[in-house]
Amino acid sequence: VWASATANSGYHGAALTKNGATATVGGAAHTISAATTFKSTASANVVTITINKDDEPWPNSGINVALYQNGTVKYAYSTATASGSTVKFSAIPNGTYQIYASRTKAAVTTLADTGLTVTVSNNNNEATVDYYTLTKTQGANTTLTVKLDSSSGTAISTTQVLKNTTIYGAVTAATGYTASMTKNSEAYTSGSTFNITETTTLASSAADTTK
Repeated sequence: VWASATANSGYHGAALTKNGATATVGGAAHTISAATTFKSTASANVVTITINKDDEPWPNSGINVALYQNGTVKYAYSTATASGSTVKFSAIPNGTYQIYASRTKAAVTTLADTGLTVTVSNNNNEATVDYYTLTKTQGANTTLTVKLDSSSGTAISTTQVLKNTTIYGAVTAATGYTASMTKNSEAYTSGSTFNITETTTLASSAADTTK
C-alpha cells in the first residue's frame, strides 16, 4: 500500500506513523505483513509576534507577551530578549486574541493591553507591538510620580512604556515651594493622564515661595 500525510490549513509539522514508528510523510509504499495501523498528526497554529523597539538598547529582562481572549489569559507570556525580538506561541486554536505585553517579568496582571489583536486562521500569523522611552526628570525640591494610570496605583519603575499606554503624572513641591510639570517641554497639569504615543519626557521644577 502507499500512504502519505498532509496538514490542514492552520497546521504544520505533519507526521505519519506506522504501528507507532515514524513513516515517510511525503508518500511511501509499505508492505502489509501483519495487522497495521497508520496514523497522521500535525501541530496546531503557531503565532509569531515581533516586538519593535525604539532607539534605546534592549533591556536585559526582555519584553513579555501574552495572548488573551475576553480579558482572560489563554497562553502564558513568552519573552523576547536582546538576542531575538520575536516570541512564538505554538498550538494556538483558531480565533482572535488580544495581545498584552510588558517589560517587567512579573505577574500576568501587570501586562498592558497593546490595543492589537491577532487572528489565528493559519500558520505564522504575525503582529507587532511598539514601545517608547519615557524619560523622567525630578527638579530640586519636587517629587515627580508617574503611574500606569490614576487608579491602579502602580508606579512605573522602568523607562520602557508600551505605545498607547495611559500614564498618570503628578508633582509635589517641598514646603515653601510651588511645583510645575512639563511634558516634552510644554506645561502640563500635575495629576493628569495622557497616552504615550511618542518618546516622552516628563520633568518637574519648583519655585521658592518662602518670601
